[in-house]
Amino acid sequence: MPEMGRVADRHDRHVNLWRGTVRSAGTERCDFAVIGAGPAGVSAAARLARQGADVVLFERSRMPRDKLCAGALPVHAMSHLGFPLPPPLIDAKIHGVRIHAYGAMIEAALQDHFAVLVTRSRFDEFLVEKARECGARTEWNEVASVTVEAGQALLRTAQRSVAAKCAIICEGASRRLSRSLMPAEPRDEQWFCVQAHVPASADRGPGDVPRLLDLYFGIVPFGYGWAFDHGSYWAIGAASMGPRWPRLLATLRQLLAERGLCLSGLKPHGHFIPCAGFGHPIYGERLLVAGDAAGFGDPLHGEGMAHAIRSGQLAAEVAMAAESRKDFSRESLREYAARCWQEFGGDLQWARRLARVIYHWQGPLFKAAARDARILTEYLSVPCGRRTYGGYLRWLLPRLPLLWLCSKGRPA
Repeated sequence: MPEMGRVADRHDRHVNLWRGTVRSAGTERCDFAVIGAGPAGVSAAARLARQGADVVLFERSRMPRDKLCAGALPVHAMSHLGFPLPPPLIDAKIHGVRIHAYGAMIEAALQDHFAVLVTRSRFDEFLVEKARECGARTEWNEVASVTVEAGQALLRTAQRSVAAKCAIICEGASRRLSRSLMPAEPRDEQWFCVQAHVPASADRGPGDVPRLLDLYFGIVPFGYGWAFDHGSYWAIGAASMGPRWPRLLATLRQLLAERGLCLSGLKPHGHFIPCAGFGHPIYGERLLVAGDAAGFGDPLHGEGMAHAIRSGQLAAEVAMAAESRKDFSRESLREYAARCWQEFGGDLQWARRLARVIYHWQGPLFKAAARDARILTEYLSVPCGRRTYGGYLRWLLPRLPLLWLCSKGRPA
């Protein structure tokens, strides 16, 4: 695409000129700095740059970089992007789920897909290129610290300092930079995941990739396992909420063994997904925190891309509004938390309530779901964006007594 090449050339010439100018002055300057080039960071950088702001997007690892993730991207997350995904980025379109629980298997599917599977290394690289097209500059460098000094957000790397009017921190679950704003997550308000990417058989064709996600319940307390078929590889893992983590590696090995796979030559990886949401500050003077760094992981299953994308966009919009007022005080940026709560914060609270219902009543619920497919098909409308968690829970709760009584009857 020649036009994209010309845009990139102009971008690189502009960056080189800008760097040469600011180095002579000591501290580099920009309007906004965004730290982290995941879905939250690139969404923030793209929205700022599209409004004509001078934006630097920092990422410590050059793209494409490995990102261990199951890779399920819900339809309502894609709707926030504002552009379609190129078909080569989509490993599979997912229409339903296959639940393995308590010796039974339950399937539920929709006519249309509710999610797609993506490989995060390629997906994130694509999003960064979209941000560059909008005019954001990429800086492959790790930010060592962020402080607010002399009316500016000052970012320090190993090589130099960069001063911005406002910094948006999208560093993921590490919380290394945002720790000054928020305390550590309580252990029962974050997921811990163990996962491996295992190559699939080389003789499989595209038609062999199923349209269902395999999910396993009852194998780890207050958690679940998964096996997502990306075609060329399996994303297999297990996750648990709270201090139940030692069993996860054994659960991973069990899921691999069921498919005749093993970890020989492969190294499983573990990572946290914070999901405390609004239990801590996500803004401060000249600072905003978005995505996993803000604790916006889904309390029900840990998915975080939908809220990461939208929170990054909201952070950019609030930062631009603060720029128009020339006021980046903590009080001025309070609007960010209010807008996040209005758009998805309340529903995260409903997701937490639903998680308690599902993980404490797994047996009766899945036995009932084996008899009434609506329990699962109604849930699938949530990742589609057609129903909220609150709406689903209000649909489910009146049915729970009858479901429990049915589950006590004959075995599923």
